[in-house]
Amino acid sequence: RVGLGDFGLIRVLGKGSMGKVILARKKDTSRLYALKCVNRNYILNDGLCKYVIEEQAILKHISTERDDSDGPTSLHPFVAKMQFSFADSHHLVFVMDVYSGGDLEKLLREKKYFNAALTRFYAMEIVSALEYLNENGIVHRDLKPANILLDCDGHVVVADFGLSKRLTSEAPTSNLPCGSTRYMSPEVIARNAYSYSPDWWALGVMIYEMLTGKLPFPSPPDESSYTLMDKICQSEVVIPKKLPVHTKDIIARLLDHNVVTRLSRLDIKKHPYFQRVDWSKVRAKGYSRTSISVTIIPTNDTFSNTRSKGGKYPGYVASQVP
Repeated sequence: RVGLGDFGLIRVLGKGSMGKVILARKKDTSRLYALKCVNRNYILNDGLCKYVIEEQAILKHISTERDDSDGPTSLHPFVAKMQFSFADSHHLVFVMDVYSGGDLEKLLREKKYFNAALTRFYAMEIVSALEYLNENGIVHRDLKPANILLDCDGHVVVADFGLSKRLTSEAPTSNLPCGSTRYMSPEVIARNAYSYSPDWWALGVMIYEMLTGKLPFPSPPDESSYTLMDKICQSEVVIPKKLPVHTKDIIARLLDHNVVTRLSRLDIKKHPYFQRVDWSKVRAKGYSRTSISVTIIPTNDTFSNTRSKGGKYPGYVASQVP
């Protein structure tokens, strides 16, 4: 039986309200993994168990080759993979593949904004991932740059399915208000029934942010979340005039308050913003991004189990798991 003792803990990659994500090396194979360690007491005390169970089921579904009618059978290169999971008396642990290029949020913070070509490159890979998730009945519900990881070649990996939901014919919609406020869609804020539309709104926010370095609905540090929510629901986005016509149009159509006319997986690939894109080539990682630096997680023994150094990933002592 696999347990935390079978891994050498190297460093904390991220911390959240329910636990930590830790870079670790499996002792018998020396292979690196990202361990998402969820504190069992926390989720039981706060009644969050059903969300963790849902996340585990979704990760298993998108990480397993299937030969049935339950969605596309092949794994998708732009969606995070779980190798396996296990539990002990204190933790539920998802053993995830490691993606060593950082994430889109850190890259945006470093570069301020991206040029048109790089933005389009990331956008078309995210579209490919969202199409796959939607076809498998999955709405992510927390799509944002921090949850778009990058592999060593700079390709995107949609990650963190902690707020995701799998829709079914019996329950084709949800009205749970969740996600990160700045990327939250009007229908989520209003607690209206929705299916996949929040993810496409979030994509519109990210395209705007990648091109301008700003959010379409800016929020001062001292502004309350409720004020920002009102702004998102009641304001029309102001798109910079300097952007090309097709770019302005796709942003406007993704940030459409009307979920019926908002772009979705059914029509977004046909938008002129993506003209001449070979979508089979996208999924095959046939396009490469323009030259831009990526910081890689070292795969040697630079990091010990009790000490971590600075750099792209702020280090924490990883000897204690919450």
